[in-house]
Amino acid sequence: QSPSFSASYVSPQDGQSAQRTPQSSSSLMHTLFIISCSTKSETSLPYHNSQQDSPMEPSEPENVESQESIDPCIEGFVPIPPSDPRYCIMRCEATIEQPSPISQIGALPSSNVSYYRAQDHCNSIAGTSSARLPTIEEWNDAGDGVLGEGGTAYPWGDEFHSGECVLPYEDITWSTHQTCGYLDTCSSPFGVYDQIGNLWEWVSDWYGRNYYNETFNENPEGPSTGSYRVLRGGSFSSRTFRLRVSGRVGNDPVTRGGDYGFRCAQ
Repeated sequence: QSPSFSASYVSPQDGQSAQRTPQSSSSLMHTLFIISCSTKSETSLPYHNSQQDSPMEPSEPENVESQESIDPCIEGFVPIPPSDPRYCIMRCEATIEQPSPISQIGALPSSNVSYYRAQDHCNSIAGTSSARLPTIEEWNDAGDGVLGEGGTAYPWGDEFHSGECVLPYEDITWSTHQTCGYLDTCSSPFGVYDQIGNLWEWVSDWYGRNYYNETFNENPEGPSTGSYRVLRGGSFSSRTFRLRVSGRVGNDPVTRGGDYGFRCAQ
């Protein structure tokens, strides 16, 4: 299925849908924060229409210990890895519904979400006390199909292919994000959708620009403190090099970006 050159735009203010003509990539770019990935270091970041939430006395996510077995995955979550699950993660970026977010193919993921709101929504999922934001390494493993080191640059391999995911490339631009599974080619070896493009996704780690070059273990938890939280995966307006599985940016956890979303882990 080929990317469309127009898309249904959902206004962050009123939630109403309307047809939009795609914008040029350059018009979607603003200079914000530093990106750190395997091969690039830049200071520009895509459009994010930022707003801010006040912290709601969030609790820090508990350390995720390796277990011999885990609870059955919540509906809409997939086990990672399927053969010997260590944890579960949402198949799709989260769509906020009452009383808790869902992960559903064909649903439009929620944007304009701060780190604190994302954390609260994951904690609110009914029927479990263990839902939370994923760690940076859990997110990474779900995207490249390998636990620990040795994964690929993109969910489909090491070579970049245009048209695989909701992301800009050459004459392809998008005016907003799309429903989960809009491009069925944009899934990881574990069947997790849209980890590249569509929406930036909050994870639980503090952001440290050089931290991941200096330390590594099976599931690094990131710096113990900081000013920014990590976002992963890029969005519909990101430059291509940001869309590697290893790419990450940092932003203030109170910021609500127009292309910021999340998915939960268990």
